[in-house]
Amino acid sequence: MSSRVRRRRRMRLGRRRGLARWGPRAVARRAALLAAAWGVRMTAWAMRKALRRMLRAAL
Repeated sequence: MSSRVRRRRRMRLGRRRGLARWGPRAVARRAALLAAAWGVRMTAWAMRKALRRMLRAAL
């Protein structure tokens, strides 16, 4: 778990360093894409968790 947090922190630092190269519009688009991908991943994970819980309750 800690390794994942560390990796995320490193990614965030890298992104901030890269902001100077791109314009604000490109940065905003990238952020929106990242947020969308994260939302999809989180919802899929939550649904899987809920399904597992339902299956366990049914058995």
